[in-house]
Amino acid sequence: MRPRSVPADISRNVGEAASSSGTIAQSVAEVAQDARKTGSGVEGIGASAVQLGELSAGLEALVASFRLEHERSRAPLAAV
Repeated sequence: MRPRSVPADISRNVGEAASSSGTIAQSVAEVAQDARKTGSGVEGIGASAVQLGELSAGLEALVASFRLEHERSRAPLAAV
């Protein structure tokens, strides 16, 4: 190796390291943004699950009341 090329190699390596650091920083920022989006999506899914549970309970109560009325309306006919 020639002594004159050492500073040039060092300079080139520092430049490549700086470029790589910028790429890594950008990737980390993108991962952080994706994590925030995922968190928002999870919150939305949780809210939808709660709403679905409420709808399910209401539907279950509605079906139960229908069955009771249906059974009551059939009882007199069965006794006749």
